[in-house]
Amino acid sequence: MGEEKYMMQPAVSDNNIITANGTAPLEFAKEVMIALEVAPEKSILEWYNFYKYGCYEAPMPHM
Repeated sequence: MGEEKYMMQPAVSDNNIITANGTAPLEFAKEVMIALEVAPEKSILEWYNFYKYGCYEAPMPHM
């Protein structure tokens, strides 16, 4: 009945509803932090990328 509304994503949000499948705790946390505006979205995405992919973008030092 609601198959046409299903989104094939690990986590989704709509208004004040956030949901995720059981294998997506980082994606769920990212969506919650963005919804609550606990930090700038850029910082939240940096946090997510660090824990999801093990990488962090840092500016190159001036030489």
